[in-house]
Amino acid sequence: MAGVLISAGLLVTGVGCAPSGTTDADRADFAGAQERMEHILPLLQAEAATAGLDLPLEKLAERSCLRSEIEAQQEQTRWEGQLASVSADPVQADAVVDAVSAVLASEGWELTRDDDPGNDPSTPRYVDYTKDGIDVSVMYRVGITDSVEVLASTDCTDHASDHQMLRSALDPGYSKSSSYYPDGE
Repeated sequence: MAGVLISAGLLVTGVGCAPSGTTDADRADFAGAQERMEHILPLLQAEAATAGLDLPLEKLAERSCLRSEIEAQQEQTRWEGQLASVSADPVQADAVVDAVSAVLASEGWELTRDDDPGNDPSTPRYVDYTKDGIDVSVMYRVGITDSVEVLASTDCTDHASDHQMLRSALDPGYSKSSSYYPDGE
């Protein structure tokens, strides 16, 4: 029986991850992104549970937009979050996509993409929402492992060389040792 992976994360659409000239407005949006994600992800989790599926948080942290060989990973980052679960029931997965979409709409997120299922047979459902510098994509994919993904993030933002990347206290890796995050010290 094929499983259905339900994944929720915060993903930026169209991120080139090489912005030139991050503005003060961009930095202000970025500064509030953690709080906005800490608000919306638990709402998405609760609504998915109401639809019959638990979506544990897999990550909610600032991530580098730079290639891994660049030492100063903190100089260009974005916030990302992800919830994920497996379900063997595609009807349930579809209901979760609908439930998550309903929460986003009720919270004032703007629908920016709603693909026809016939556009891509491997992605029968794809919706995208945006609000306050965060993009949330909800996708139901079929293949080796059927999956639903809800991804959300901010745009990549340039920072000073002394910038410290952060993880939310909600992130499962919070307080674990890491050279990138101060909570692991």
